[in-house]
Amino acid sequence: MSGPWTRVAFGVVAVVATTIGFLGVWLPGLPTTPFLLVALWAAARSSDRLSNRLHRIRVLRTAIGVAEDYAQTRALPLRLKVLSQVMAYSAIPLVYLVTHTVWLSVIVACAAVASTIFMASTPTRPSDPLHRGS
Repeated sequence: MSGPWTRVAFGVVAVVATTIGFLGVWLPGLPTTPFLLVALWAAARSSDRLSNRLHRIRVLRTAIGVAEDYAQTRALPLRLKVLSQVMAYSAIPLVYLVTHTVWLSVIVACAAVASTIFMASTPTRPSDPLHRGS
């Protein structure tokens, strides 16, 4: 299945995933990297122009670099793993203090646990200076 509508569909997926990834930069508990992986994948299938525009978003440059590196190596730096876990679990009480909503805090806690499972099952990049071996 290919054609102009397929490219448009990939473009829409890229824009939506980029928007969610962009929000993940600032919203605790919302991941950035997985959405940027989807955005990069979809943008590459949509058009070179969209893919290039995605790479020019300044606030996402670091996350896009990590997403591209992960796509190639299927490994993450230890520093990123530790930081993501600290942020994920710090977000739980923060969300409750700000919203006073238990169900929202439970959703963030579930996201933190999912993040822990993902980080534990993802190899640590050996070239990371903080990596001390297996």
